[in-house]
Amino acid sequence: MTTAAAKSLTKKIRDARNQTLELVVEAISKRVWLSMTDANGEPYRNWNDYADREFDGGIQISVSRHDRPDIVAQLHAAGASQRMIAGITGTTQQTVGNDIKRVQSERVQVTNNLSPGSDPEPPPLDVDEVPDTANEPEPEPPSADPVPNTSIGNDNREHPRATGTRPPKPFNLVAAAQKIGDKVDKLITAIDDLYDNHGVASSAEAENILATKVSYFFDMAEKRNLMPQSALQTH
Repeated sequence: MTTAAAKSLTKKIRDARNQTLELVVEAISKRVWLSMTDANGEPYRNWNDYADREFDGGIQISVSRHDRPDIVAQLHAAGASQRMIAGITGTTQQTVGNDIKRVQSERVQVTNNLSPGSDPEPPPLDVDEVPDTANEPEPEPPSADPVPNTSIGNDNREHPRATGTRPPKPFNLVAAAQKIGDKVDKLITAIDDLYDNHGVASSAEAENILATKVSYFFDMAEKRNLMPQSALQTH
């Protein structure tokens, strides 16, 4: 094989790996397992359950030590827990945690080195910091010719101009639902992180708090007909 042919084949392999990574990131960010069931019609409990059954043992992407921190950061930004990332990249949770800290530290360093007056990219929002802007009205453009507060009547005298009330902007249900869905995704990731990385199962008090709140959520979802039939059979 010539050097040119070897380089071409290597590029194809690298491109195929990058495409797989993009698909995995999309699947995690969209919580693909929540929309599927196994061969018996049972809903998948989590990513690992989905990956093990749909791909005969899980999904693993071969990554080099040089590329790993960037790939770990992409998966983490998509909402993957450290345990999920460790399984996908074939490394340990400790290594994943170190990679995340390293990337975050590098981003902070880049932000600190930005020149004065530049606008750094804002950090990812925490669950409780997600702004609810689904129904915020857009600012009105400034008027080139301000409307006077008075008008001339039939008697040729100035009279106060009647002020009309602008109708309220229609509520954007789709945007509001999408924002709530994003918050639910962040909550799911936060709960996964508590179990995967902080041993919440060892605290009966902490686990009882989560169980109570999750139970409220399921009751509300069932009341509003938001539960899929497969979930209703097991709930």
